[in-house]
Amino acid sequence: MKKKLFKDVKRRVIIIVLLLSLMYIAFWTRSATLKSEVILDYDPWYFYRLAETILKNNLKPPKWDLLSFFPPGRPFHKQLGWPYTMILFYKIQKLLNQKANFMETAKLAPALVVSLCVIPSFLLGKLFTNEWGGLLTSLFIVFAPAFIGVSMAGYCDTDAVVVMYTFLTVFSILLAVKKNKIHYYIFSSVVFFWFVYNWWFAWYIILYFTLFIPGLLLFRVIERSIREKRFALDLKATFEDSKPVIIPLFILILLVNVVGTILGLGNLMAIFGSAFRFLSGKAQIVNVSVAELQPVNVFTKNGFLQIAGRAGIIPTALAIFGLPVLVFYKILQKVRINFIEIFLFVWMFLTFYLIIHGVRFSLLFSCAVAASAGYVLGNLIHLVKSGKNLFIKATVFGIVAFLSLSVISDAAKMGQESRGMEVEKEWLDMLDWLKKNADPKAIVATWWDPGHIIAGYTGLRVHADGAHCGPGECVPYNHNIRIKDMGKVLVTNDEKEAVRILKKYMQLTPQQCEEVKKKYDGIVPKEACEPASEMYFIASNDLIFKYPWHSYFGDWNNVQKQYLLLSFSKYVTDEQGRTIGLSYGDDLIILLFKGDRIVPILQKRYVVKELLYYRNGKLHDEFVENGTVGSVLLLGDIENQFPSQVVFMPIDHEESKKFIRCQESSCEDGKDNNFNRLIDEKVTFAERDSMFTKMFFLHGEELKCFKLVYENDKIRLFKVDFGCLE
Repeated sequence: MKKKLFKDVKRRVIIIVLLLSLMYIAFWTRSATLKSEVILDYDPWYFYRLAETILKNNLKPPKWDLLSFFPPGRPFHKQLGWPYTMILFYKIQKLLNQKANFMETAKLAPALVVSLCVIPSFLLGKLFTNEWGGLLTSLFIVFAPAFIGVSMAGYCDTDAVVVMYTFLTVFSILLAVKKNKIHYYIFSSVVFFWFVYNWWFAWYIILYFTLFIPGLLLFRVIERSIREKRFALDLKATFEDSKPVIIPLFILILLVNVVGTILGLGNLMAIFGSAFRFLSGKAQIVNVSVAELQPVNVFTKNGFLQIAGRAGIIPTALAIFGLPVLVFYKILQKVRINFIEIFLFVWMFLTFYLIIHGVRFSLLFSCAVAASAGYVLGNLIHLVKSGKNLFIKATVFGIVAFLSLSVISDAAKMGQESRGMEVEKEWLDMLDWLKKNADPKAIVATWWDPGHIIAGYTGLRVHADGAHCGPGECVPYNHNIRIKDMGKVLVTNDEKEAVRILKKYMQLTPQQCEEVKKKYDGIVPKEACEPASEMYFIASNDLIFKYPWHSYFGDWNNVQKQYLLLSFSKYVTDEQGRTIGLSYGDDLIILLFKGDRIVPILQKRYVVKELLYYRNGKLHDEFVENGTVGSVLLLGDIENQFPSQVVFMPIDHEESKKFIRCQESSCEDGKDNNFNRLIDEKVTFAERDSMFTKMFFLHGEELKCFKLVYENDKIRLFKVDFGCLE
């Protein structure tokens, strides 16, 4: 008896030590970015700002958010579980260290949640199989590559809490199904609604369990048919067989739908509607430009490896191949298929289907993969432990240990190399200038990505941010309207057109204001309809590579424009070996030296019309004799050395169109211009006279309505003068 008790205590101690070790390593793998000056990336700034606003408002959320999508702003975010959790962490940290500040807490918060994620994932894995299955489930999820990238210290978006509460919610629901007692139903409902309060799309869990019910019945029919070697469609027997699972699930699904509807927290119909709108693409034209929401062909080798790489190659292989093998083995052994195995199949299938619509959903797939892989290995360990062959035991445990260490090693390497999401110093310097010099009621406009950073760091209003705000929510200008307008501002060659577009975001008309108040009766503050005091516009270097989307939305056609940036390739020499020019892009552009002049040549055939360059900080705009096409800008100041990059651009819209026509027919000289290696039917070049070219590359020197007030190597900040329209 004592020996058995000692053995049991020893096992528990080992499990606890392993769990604590996993928690520590999970935190450590995220710690490489702790020394970042501020939190990371774009979206985390939104939740940081929400939490900071609540903290400064005596822990009460305001009803209206003036900073996002101004004018007029939007209702303050309703799912505030994560901001309040960060505030709780901050209060605890203040007890331990009075000098702690909220920014430090926001950096710690996601890493802490990942560490805590070990517990619910372990509990779910243990419920599925055993303690070893629980440990492996925890290991596979906290070290999933897709999870590491969105849960580094400072990445205080909702991804970490989504994973943690996914496991806790699934665990609580299955525990309620297993126990079938009212207090477990209550516990499960409380957990689920707390998840909803953190992330509204937590309803996807209830959607999965709802779809699991017909999936379970179907599997039971197939299982019975295989056993009886005939098509056994006995619905009554199948239902009676599945009733211990279906009835508790039905009660729970009904309960949360009724309570959710009463409390205004949503229901299944709402999540079905949201899923339909997303899958149909309605009201979400902005998603075209979101890389993580582009379709993925998971049935190709590259597509599959892309997804498997994000969930983890080892757990993905164990889940996709190991789970069917386990079920097939049970069928051969005439062992009843556990409803858990059917649930895992449904869970993986549904999340795998979501990935077709974008790799953003790979995190949800990683949860299903981790649970399935943990289940497979948990069953394998149980099977081996019950056997007597020591060699097989040693081999299996050795393989499991090797795979575990391999996963941890890869995760540690990835975590320590996770750099590049920090907000760049040039951005922080510019934002500091805005905090110091901009009026508190100013509005800041740029492409929509950095809006969260601008609002979160400066406390200023933004024209748009990285969030969605679709028709029916943002009135009168939803995200579809704003992204088209901002694209047009950047690609148009008419400065006054750009100013007219921006002016409408300074203040709503009285009619528009009434429309907003009618939509959101009683919560719209008067500031929402008051004019912004001034507008600033940001042109930054990251927009060079996003320009195809500016042209896509701004011109609203399938022809995307891009800057042809060419790097230095070699020196051009004459027959005597003397340097007579510079080659860029393997001779796509050649700069020939003719005395004190520079003659740019396109593809060794065309003399370029215009040469733009800076010398001693002054812009030189030279038109080349006998030039026939386009403009070349030399990047950098050429006083001390020639630049490492040049940009080729058509002069204007008409010339840009000519490039597309030239690839389909002969050019004016009657010869094939060989542009096919540069462009295709859906891509042409960004123009020299576009607003972005003038703002960023030419530092606003040719503009009258945009006054350059701050610049550095990566950013040009302008103050918009609306008086130029008068």
